[in-house]
Amino acid sequence: MRGDLESAGDILVKGKVLGNIKCKVLIIDTDALVEGGVEAEEVIIRGNSKGTINAGRVRLEKTATVDSEICHQTFSAEEGARIKGALRCKEDPVDGEADAVVSTAESRPAKTASVLSVVPEASA
Repeated sequence: MRGDLESAGDILVKGKVLGNIKCKVLIIDTDALVEGGVEAEEVIIRGNSKGTINAGRVRLEKTATVDSEICHQTFSAEEGARIKGALRCKEDPVDGEADAVVSTAESRPAKTASVLSVVPEASA
């Protein structure tokens, strides 16, 4: 899908979204791709993301591949998640600039302790 999505609820992406997303909770499922800016209270990534992520809580699961600047209050990544970009910790990630750069990583696995679904089109 091409275009911006905005919802007062949650969005589950199971396909490809080329555009910006604004919602309460965003889940990018395994094998899904979001290419664009993301603004949410919580973002859970199991698939692929390219672009800026601005959220209160960001969680990367072991299958995640992220090429993004991530602005967050709380961040976690499972072992095996791949991150390229910058992590920026801030007081209010949705409104304002980052307070500090936490780290910059490039293609290294990380280690740590109403729903709208976007699904791939069926093949004809």
